[in-house]
Amino acid sequence: MVWDDADTKTKIGADLKRLSQEYDLIGFSPRGVGNSTRVNCGINELVPYIAPPASDRSEQNIQRMIQLGRLTAKACQNNPLTPFVNTDATARDLNLARQLLGEAKLNFVGYSYGTWLGSWYAKLFPQSTGRMLLDGNTDFASDTFEDTFKLQPRAFERDFRDVVAPYLGRLAPKLGLPAATGEQVYAAQRGLSEPLRTIVGFEIAQNLYGRDSYPNLALLLQSATVVDKLTKAKPEITLPELLNASQAAEYFSDPDLNEASKQVAINLIFARDTELQENPIPVVLNESNATFTAVLCNDTPWTTDLGYWRARDDEEAAKYPLIGGSSVSSPCLYWKGGPSVSKPKVPTTMPPLLLVQNEFDPATATEGALNAFNQTPNTKLIYLDDEPQHTAFPYGTECVDLPVTGYLLNGTLPTAKRTDCAAKPLPLEEKVYPVKLTSLGNGQYCWSQDGLNAQGLQSTAAQQAARAARELIAQTARENSGIRGYNILEKLNIQLCK
Repeated sequence: MVWDDADTKTKIGADLKRLSQEYDLIGFSPRGVGNSTRVNCGINELVPYIAPPASDRSEQNIQRMIQLGRLTAKACQNNPLTPFVNTDATARDLNLARQLLGEAKLNFVGYSYGTWLGSWYAKLFPQSTGRMLLDGNTDFASDTFEDTFKLQPRAFERDFRDVVAPYLGRLAPKLGLPAATGEQVYAAQRGLSEPLRTIVGFEIAQNLYGRDSYPNLALLLQSATVVDKLTKAKPEITLPELLNASQAAEYFSDPDLNEASKQVAINLIFARDTELQENPIPVVLNESNATFTAVLCNDTPWTTDLGYWRARDDEEAAKYPLIGGSSVSSPCLYWKGGPSVSKPKVPTTMPPLLLVQNEFDPATATEGALNAFNQTPNTKLIYLDDEPQHTAFPYGTECVDLPVTGYLLNGTLPTAKRTDCAAKPLPLEEKVYPVKLTSLGNGQYCWSQDGLNAQGLQSTAAQQAARAARELIAQTARENSGIRGYNILEKLNIQLCK
């Protein structure tokens, strides 16, 4: 457990240890998943194969995405439990749990969607809200959940293009590759042939959630580049021929990295072959995806004008191709009857909230988080300049962690309305490189001092727990492909917290 295994010789570690001693950490299964009654969506219809949305803007492909969205909405709304799976119900379930535990107030730490849930609870039950930390913030001040998700294509693209691609370029010499600019790394992914480009783009997007995964993207991109060259050199190459050629190719001069890349190449080749089969898509959602869909569509209304979404998709497919171009496949656009609940208004007795936000968070964009911060009374913000991953606490620097632990332990909020903190260096680097936005803004976003060394999470068990906690935040699809079976950090014997 992260807090219990913290190094008490540091200020951060001592506070984390106290948290484990003074708090009972209680998790629960929200409606629809886990040990709760599980919700699933399925329908006995298939959708024809959908080509990569950012590359294929044909009318046929767009209509297939629309069909997927409509059938998904129909499948989920056929389940009689679906209307009762929403954030309002979950917030009331939390309040019931608080009462059953005999607690006067609910103390709550919410990550990602948990910020939407936590703020909903605070608005519904302000008198029963205790100390509330929200990290990786949705735009919970907006009237619609739609506004948070509309920010994602740009945020993911920005994180990869302006932070992670330049990082991979700087990392290349340490892996035996020529140094490259961020523009060159970004162009390398964009220059891949379809469907490899979209497969790699999906993997990149999923890896953006946690900074410790970034070095492995070097293996992914190098393997994809070599596989792509093999297919371009022989367009009619068969699957067995491509597999054999990939195992004979050289990816890195380091033998261990080279062998790891061969395995990555095999996974990419099989993923590519699956896409080339153009099989129809079954409309079946597991409990996690079904619950996510129900909450997304039941909480607040969505714009239903398909003309609006089609125009937006065309623009985002061109500007933000990593994940952009497929909004018309969202089931919320076709959700009959609209939301099943009403979002609570901000009460006059809104309790204080402490927010933590990374500047380049891909999943919960800074623009939405800052709107929530600015529009919600009694909030304080800890803002991590130049930090690219999704969510932060515990982060490992005193600037971030001590105000958080002080608040959770003593109820003391930071004095300043907003506290700006420096990011840590990315893995295998000794300093932070200020991020220069290439096309989404002007100037450099920088900070005044070197990144602080991580403190308070020195034990191996604590490091593993911290990594596991961040992994839980990502969507379940991150674990399905098997492409990230090798850890460059382990190869080079680099600890997560230095």
